[in-house]
Amino acid sequence: KRHAPKAFSSLIQAINAGSVSPLEALVVAGVNYARAVEEGTGIYGKTGQPSGKMPPLQNLVDWIKVKKITPHDPLMDEEELAWLIGREIAETGTLAQPFMEPAFDGNQAKAVKRMSAAIERALRAA
Repeated sequence: KRHAPKAFSSLIQAINAGSVSPLEALVVAGVNYARAVEEGTGIYGKTGQPSGKMPPLQNLVDWIKVKKITPHDPLMDEEELAWLIGREIAETGTLAQPFMEPAFDGNQAKAVKRMSAAIERALRAA
């Protein structure tokens, strides 16, 4: 969760871990846009192709408010600015903001160390 972008807390709150088995855990970012944040989209994403899809306008309006972005043109309102930003995202995409892979990489050694210690304890007990 520390690695996730923080414009809103929705993505952070959607990251949850659960135990699948004694030796397996699963971490999930349970929002539909998590992969787009992790990998980027359009020309910045894995396919390198624009999707042509605009994000929901209200999400962009909310983001503009949170980030306190004001249009250069004083006659433009937040919805018009959101539409322009959305059109740009549809045409080009968004940069990747990896949060899952860096967290995995950063915790892999710690997880192996914990498992090794647990195995050693189990062997000593046996």
